[in-house]
Amino acid sequence: MFRDNIITRGSYGVIGDNMGEGLASLNRYCRNWDFAYNVLIGFFSSSYPPLTRFVATIPEAQFVDANSENYRLAPGSPCCGAGTNGGDPGIDMNGLRQATRGVVEGLSAPSSVRVFMDGWQ
Repeated sequence: MFRDNIITRGSYGVIGDNMGEGLASLNRYCRNWDFAYNVLIGFFSSSYPPLTRFVATIPEAQFVDANSENYRLAPGSPCCGAGTNGGDPGIDMNGLRQATRGVVEGLSAPSSVRVFMDGWQ
């Protein structure tokens, strides 16, 4: 299951050995796949399942402040409402902060870590 995520394409997108990107690889390598309500940044839309939204660039996704690692969707973002049941895809930053408040103090993720996803199960 891969739902309600906001991800960038990277170099290859969703792909398996000797298969095309997107649906071709999902159909070949993922039994009973569920890939829905995601926002894909920089992907080719014709290669991916329905119920997927596409934007060309990170700025086009309209995060509140991606440069400061605030990946909440800004009001008016084309990604708003693209998630399951019309919700917003991506991580619930408020819920994450509340759930982890006081769990580990004084540690932070390396600057190379970027959180775009929520939903791997």
